[in-house]
Amino acid sequence: MTSTSFDSVVPSTVRLDAAITGAFGVLIGVASPLLDGRLGIDAALLLALGVVLVGYALVLEFVVARRPTRPLVWEVIAINLVWVVSSVVAVVTDVLTPTTLGTVFVLLQAAAVALIAGLQLLALRRGT
Repeated sequence: MTSTSFDSVVPSTVRLDAAITGAFGVLIGVASPLLDGRLGIDAALLLALGVVLVGYALVLEFVVARRPTRPLVWEVIAINLVWVVSSVVAVVTDVLTPTTLGTVFVLLQAAAVALIAGLQLLALRRGT
């Protein structure tokens, strides 16, 4: 693929990441009082994560607006993979002491982030 492919495909995956991350951040931030008991994850932590995710989504949009470079996209992929590993470690070590629903919730969102990172990696490789 040409650089035109990189310029169209790769930013789309970062923009998708931003949209999903921002929406998820708003969801868990706003719903944190309701999710606390159901997920077994403290509402304050959920709210803080929601704020961090919305902030990260804004950073991703800034990256897209500035025409992402390959190194920046690699950093986005790395951050996504760190998030996935951290989520799995949090469940395995029971550091959050989530309910069964909370465990499923954390693992499903980790799987979604891994999928997004995979799409970004694929787009990066195809945009060569």
